[in-house]
Amino acid sequence: TYTYDYDDYEDGSKGAGTMVAEILEDPEFAELTDVVIGDWGNAWEDDCQEIIDGIVEHADRFSHIDSLFIGDMDYECCEVSWIMQGDYSRLWAAMPQLRSLTIKGSTDLALGKISHENLEELTIICGGLPEDVLMAIQTGFGRFWKNRIFRSLSIWDLQTVRFRTNWQRSYWRVNTSAGSARWICLWVL
Repeated sequence: TYTYDYDDYEDGSKGAGTMVAEILEDPEFAELTDVVIGDWGNAWEDDCQEIIDGIVEHADRFSHIDSLFIGDMDYECCEVSWIMQGDYSRLWAAMPQLRSLTIKGSTDLALGKISHENLEELTIICGGLPEDVLMAIQTGFGRFWKNRIFRSLSIWDLQTVRFRTNWQRSYWRVNTSAGSARWICLWVL
C-alpha cells in the first residue's frame, strides 16, 4: 500500500501531487499487478485528482497494473464519508488492462462515461453515493453486461449506519443475452 501519514503531509513535502512519482520510483513497482493507494494526506480536504491524473499521464508505466484501489484508509486517517475523491472519466481509456477498480469515498467522485472492455469488478465503498455516480453506473450497465468477463459490481454505502444496526447484503442475478449470469452486490447497513 502506498500511503502517507499525517506527519508526511503536514511537513508540506508530500501529498496527492507527489504520490505517483513515489510509486514510479519504487524499485518493486514494475513487478506489481495490484496497486493500493491509501491516505494521500489530508484526504478530508484534498482530493486525489492529482493521483488519478498522474496515473493517466503515465499510463504506459501503469500498463502492467490490473487491479487498482484508491482510498484504502481506516477511519483514524479519514472517515469514509469525508474522503475526497476525483474524476475517473479519463482512467477508463488510460488503463484498458484494468480488471478491478475499488474506490473508497464518494465526495466529489465522478465516473464519467464508463466504457471498459476488460473490467471484471467495480467496487465503491462510500458514505453516500452521489446521484450522478449512480446514473453513470446505470448508464454503464449496458456496456458492462455486454462485456462477457464483467462479473461483480459492489456498492458499500455506509450512509445509513446511524439508522440500522445490522448488515444487509443483497445479490441480484442478472442473466445476459449470451446466457451467462452476472452478479450485483449491494451492501447496506
